[in-house]
Formats: sequence, structure tokens, C-alpha cells
Amino acid sequence: MPFVKYADPAFTADRTRHCELRCLISHEELVLAVFDILAVQFRLIERYPINNSYNKARPSEILARIFQTHPLTRLEFKKIEIIPDDVCWQLVPLDLFNEGSIQSLLQLNHEVNPTDPQGFDLLADGKRVLIYSWPQSWKQVIEAQFTNVRVKHHASVLFEIMLRDALNGKKVFAHVHGFRVDILCTLDGKPLLFNTFGFHSPEDFIYFLGLAYERLNFNREADPLILAGEVEEGSAIHQLCFRYFRNIQFFTRPGNAALPDAPEGFPEISKHAYITLLHPYDSDY
Repeated sequence: MPFVKYADPAFTADRTRHCELRCLISHEELVLAVFDILAVQFRLIERYPINNSYNKARPSEILARIFQTHPLTRLEFKKIEIIPDDVCWQLVPLDLFNEGSIQSLLQLNHEVNPTDPQGFDLLADGKRVLIYSWPQSWKQVIEAQFTNVRVKHHASVLFEIMLRDALNGKKVFAHVHGFRVDILCTLDGKPLLFNTFGFHSPEDFIYFLGLAYERLNFNREADPLILAGEVEEGSAIHQLCFRYFRNIQFFTRPGNAALPDAPEGFPEISKHAYITLLHPYDSDY
């Protein structure tokens, strides 16, 4: 059973031929979303925890169990997109990219398991490639359940969506997921820094942001800090940000795709949450 389920009561299985199934997979959770392409509406959103606390099973075993028993895996979709959220990724200028050198390039900054599959996404700006590695156990689960899937890394989707909102001036985007923060710093729509940092406390979070502002000579009084992901107004992270930054905003998910109503006892999904999953673009963006 999902931890939380947002469902449109009008959604029926015969609609899936006009829908895209999206699966955001991390080491902490699986989030499923059914996007109705014709109606520009999300019909179903489900969140499953898949960490080691569940009956001491490995995350890949929990992931397999969810897909094997889920009725969505037996339906026909127009498109299926897998969004792996793993820390082993980096940007490479297109001029320096060679598909045969992905592993050696990743090894410059990451400890790479040679048995894990590697992939790459040519980014929409046409100047960069995001290369990545993701767990072989995830890939095996996906291949056992689906055919003709599109795989696009979480960081690729995040980069392209945030860059659409970065046209003027200096901006710092901070996307929180679990105990990680993706930081994208831009100047007039051009990326200056894009990286992921692990943190254990709000103070760690502030340290990485402050370091980005300092190294790029950004102004903490004027240049906006734009928060997204798993951070809410009034949270410890949000409150601490006001001690060090003056211009704090929340990212707004692009487009106007409708979401299902929240189930009883659960809040509506924030406009800055799950932005790599709940955007109105199909997998050809």
C-alpha cells in the first residue's frame, strides 16, 4: 500500500492509452504519477517509502514487490518515463563528450560501480550532456516490468526546468530531497554551478549555500535564494535561511497541470514539491 495516494475519482484504466506513467526512484522512495497528456492533468500520484526499515528488505526488493503487484504495470500507457534519482552524475560540455568515456569521466568525481549501467542526457540548451550511473538492481526491476521506457535522470529534468526560470540576473536554486540539496547558480540564464551536496543538519545546508554565494561573489542580501522540494515555510531550514539570506522565495512548479485532491488527513502537494515529476511536459521536453 502507498504511504499516500492522490487520486482523481474520474480516472479509469481506459484513459491510460492517453497518459504517461512516470516513476521517480530514489534510495528513499518511489513516487508514481499518471499524467493525462490530452487533459494536461495528473490523474494519480502515489508515494512509497523503499528504505531499509521495511521488513529489513533491500530497497530493490521493495521496488520489485511494488511493481509486481501494482495494477498500473498491467495497463497500456502512451509513454513510460523512469526518473532515477542517484548522486552519481555530472555535467560535461558537449564538445568534450564521448559516450565511450562515461565511466572514466564519472570516476573523476565519484566512486563508480563498474557493473552499474551508465547513461547520458543531452540537455535542451544543446551545449551540455549530463552523464550518470544508476543502480543495476533498479534497472533489472524496471526491465522485468516494462518495455520501451524512456530513462532521464532527475538532475537533467531539474536542470532544464529551473533554467527556464533563470533568465534575468543572479539566482540560486536549492532543491531539497531527503538529506541532499541540488544547488544551481545562474547568471542571466547561464549556469555557473550545478551540484548535489549531502547534509545532516540545517547548518550543513546553510554552509553549502553560503559557500556557493561566496565562491561566485553573489550578494546574500540581494540575489534571490529560491527553494524547492522537501522544504516548507516555517521549517527549520527555511527559518535558518533568513539568518543568512534576505531575498528568499519558493519555486513554483511550471505550467498549470491540475493535481488530484489530497486524501483526508493529508495536505495538498506544495507548488514547489516534486518538480521533476509533476511538470506538464511530456518525455520529449
